[in-house]
Amino acid sequence: MGLKANVKKMSAYIVIVLFGLSVNYVYADSSKGLIDKKSAVQIAEQEFIKKYGQIVLKQRPLIAHLTGRVWYVRGTLHCPRKMICSGGVAHAEIDADTGSVIKIFHDK
Repeated sequence: MGLKANVKKMSAYIVIVLFGLSVNYVYADSSKGLIDKKSAVQIAEQEFIKKYGQIVLKQRPLIAHLTGRVWYVRGTLHCPRKMICSGGVAHAEIDADTGSVIKIFHDK
C-alpha cells in the first residue's frame, strides 16, 4: 500500500472518530449520564418537524423539563393578550439516558 492510500485511510478513521466524539458531546451530560436539556429540545424539534412539518417551528420556544429519567418537551401556544385561543402544541417524551423518543403527540 502506498503512502497516499495510507493517508486516505488514516483521514477516514480520524473523521469517524471525531464525528463519534461530537455526537457524544452534544447528547451526553457526563456528570449525570443523561442527555442535557438543549439536546432534548433539539431531538424533539427534529421529530416535530418530521411529523407535523415546518409549521411547528411557530411553537418556539420549546419548553423542556426533566422528571425522573424522561425529558418532557412541549411547544408554546402564542396567543394575543385578552384573546381566547384554540388549538394546541406538540409534545414529546424523550428518554434521558438514550435520547430516544418515547412518545410524540399534539394536543388540541
